[in-house]
Amino acid sequence: MIWSGEGELREVMPMPSKIDLTNVDIMALQKALTPRLTKYIPYEPTPKQRAFLLMNDVKEVLYGG
Repeated sequence: MIWSGEGELREVMPMPSKIDLTNVDIMALQKALTPRLTKYIPYEPTPKQRAFLLMNDVKEVLYGG
């Protein structure tokens, strides 16, 4: 279960053990997994920071040091 941010818990689907990536457009996947960097982000984000920057559809996020 995961908190949805809308006052309710929702069930999270388990990840499959193997994912078939044979027909995946690598460029589209890379674009989707790359946060939009601006002049206010003058360095390459760490993996944790990158994951935080990709959370576009989340209403509230707590990020700590």
